[in-house]
Amino acid sequence: MSSRPGRSQQIKHHYGKIYALTAALLLVVAVIVAITAMQLSGLTSRLPAKTTEKSETTAAPTETTPESSGIKTSEPPTEDKQQGVNYVECARSQVTAAGPLRIVDDKHPFDPANAQDLEIIKTSTPPEDGASPSVYTWYNALNSDALAAFQRIQKKMIDKFGNDATLFVNISYTSALSDKQENIELGLLGAKCSDKSCEDVSHSDHATGYALDIRYKDGYFLNDGVKREMTSYLQSICAEYGFVQSWVQKGMLATGKTAWDTWHFRYVGLPHALYMSKNGLTLEEYLAALRSTNYNKRLSLEAEDGTNYELYFIKAEEETTRVPVPAGAEYKIEGNGDDGFVVTLTTHTEVQPVETSTATAEETATPVGE
Repeated sequence: MSSRPGRSQQIKHHYGKIYALTAALLLVVAVIVAITAMQLSGLTSRLPAKTTEKSETTAAPTETTPESSGIKTSEPPTEDKQQGVNYVECARSQVTAAGPLRIVDDKHPFDPANAQDLEIIKTSTPPEDGASPSVYTWYNALNSDALAAFQRIQKKMIDKFGNDATLFVNISYTSALSDKQENIELGLLGAKCSDKSCEDVSHSDHATGYALDIRYKDGYFLNDGVKREMTSYLQSICAEYGFVQSWVQKGMLATGKTAWDTWHFRYVGLPHALYMSKNGLTLEEYLAALRSTNYNKRLSLEAEDGTNYELYFIKAEEETTRVPVPAGAEYKIEGNGDDGFVVTLTTHTEVQPVETSTATAEETATPVGE
């Protein structure tokens, strides 16, 4: 057995260790608390005194350009300004409105009552460089742009072949300008859905006012052999004026052959008709090609007069779509009738006049050695 004084020494020794450990632990806790307090203090000093939720603001509109067809333009964000991009706000309703690029068939019906800018062919005023057709069908009408283009075609045909090339408008838009519903239905049902027969007036390619069926004034059809030269010429120039026969390859009849519906012409406008004709595309194929484009990836075309066109597609949003266009560019925006907008950029190449001089060879020659 150990003595009492020895046991007391052991107890004191153990308590000493406990006190030392406790003091060390308290010191560690104090250091942790001090560090935490310093971090919290620094974080608080960096926080703003008050936070506010940022609200979206609408950019102020800029002046509408003549090429925008009345659509207002809006200022882009700062980062886009640096890239030279403006935006045009387009409503969803513009996509499916009556337009030259709208496909109309049994899968894409169109109410003829919604056709726009119609003119009765007989009473229309031809453009200054055009000639009004001399034969008409009762109550036939056309969209005003399509009619002006057709009148220019008629003038060119007569200038080249004389009055034998006068065209007769057999069917175009037999419209509600007549108060008799049976006239409307008979006229449109007698027309075609492009190269297919129609069973409903809303399936007719004529319902928008952009299509017409024609023959010659003297009764010949376009595919009659006696008129082959005139018809081939007509088909070769129609794209220059915005018309296509999308099921006739590249707008031309093969030599000695005829197409079933050669009398049917559809106005799609420029430069779309030129692109379709040069590349042998139907309207459906052309719209599919456009869907593969965007603002940075465009289709391009150079017309014979030196005018350059760039075309691209922007998919429509639910209500309003901000369509990008290069700042300062001449542009046109059209709905494709289905799901988006087609943008056309136009650049006109100025033809520099060739300077003539009456100076002699001796006057213009450069001396040797200079």
